[in-house]
Amino acid sequence: YMRCYCSICRKTQGGGGYAINIMGEASTLRVRGTKHVATYRARIAEPGARRKRLSPARRHFCGSCGSALWIADPRWPEWVYPFASAIDTPLPRPPAQVELIAPSGTHTTLRLDEGAPGLWRGEAAAAEQGLYEARSGDLRAFAAIGPLNPLEAAALSADPEILRPFAQATGGSVFMTGEDGRRLPELRRVDRGARANGAGWIGIERNGAYTVREARATPLGPGWAWAFFGAALLILGWRRESA
Repeated sequence: YMRCYCSICRKTQGGGGYAINIMGEASTLRVRGTKHVATYRARIAEPGARRKRLSPARRHFCGSCGSALWIADPRWPEWVYPFASAIDTPLPRPPAQVELIAPSGTHTTLRLDEGAPGLWRGEAAAAEQGLYEARSGDLRAFAAIGPLNPLEAAALSADPEILRPFAQATGGSVFMTGEDGRRLPELRRVDRGARANGAGWIGIERNGAYTVREARATPLGPGWAWAFFGAALLILGWRRESA
């Protein structure tokens, strides 16, 4: 729906100084008692124009009591806009649902049921431990299943001391980049078993995990042709120098 504060809606609806228009599909509109329905088209003044322009929007209202009913506009023939003030029967509620994302990344749709005015509930089996996320439009909610202080949430800041023993055990090292302003370390090729780190550099070990099965040499041309080409260049250079 839309709460409209345009000058036309303010004048025709009154009340709070606005009109609440509900968008619906024009093909679903059914009208009984059409003989009582009248149409109003506002005249709109445009800057610099001497005459007012007739609005293409048709505002339908009851010719007997004056109640505003709905708006239709030929520019958008697939839509119709009933006034909420003219609806005196309960409107069907669209099914409420949220998208539930499990710790493994699995997406499921969870239907919500209204337990109380403004309170919607839904239940889903939590088959995994970890962090669950629920999404509904721009809304996000999170829930942790399992230990209150899981290992993945115990240290959220990057700490090189946790990884350093494992890196040093294999001859490597740990460099922190970004937050402390350091640049990326230089990469160097080192032999197997050699030192693989230093001030501002880390090494990539030559593991020799390759096999040369064949090697070919293809000449770019016969040797006499290259000799002739070289002699021609020498003669050309000599002539340019002597000119």
